[in-house]
Amino acid sequence: MTDQSSTLLLKMERPLIPLCFWGIIMTKREEGEPDMEKGQNQFFTWILERAREGKEAELSALLKENFARQQAGVFDADALAESGKRILELIKPEYVDEFKKAMEHFGKSM
Repeated sequence: MTDQSSTLLLKMERPLIPLCFWGIIMTKREEGEPDMEKGQNQFFTWILERAREGKEAELSALLKENFARQQAGVFDADALAESGKRILELIKPEYVDEFKKAMEHFGKSM
């Protein structure tokens, strides 16, 4: 990663991994879906592992929408705040604090 201000290292159940919305390497997704940057792909996987049961599809759709808006340059601090509220409703309660810390860090880089 080239910008450490947009990278957050969190201690999780496995070794430390970088979490960010900005990455360098583009990863091709399924047909018709936007390409995700490497950092986005890591965040996507990380947050989906924390989804409430039955909320995975809704969370996945929200994240893909956010990533497309970021790549289009229309994802600002207000969008982050609104998205964060929606994500909090879709993740398991035991991961709320961890997610809030990641969002706080990302928000500082906007």
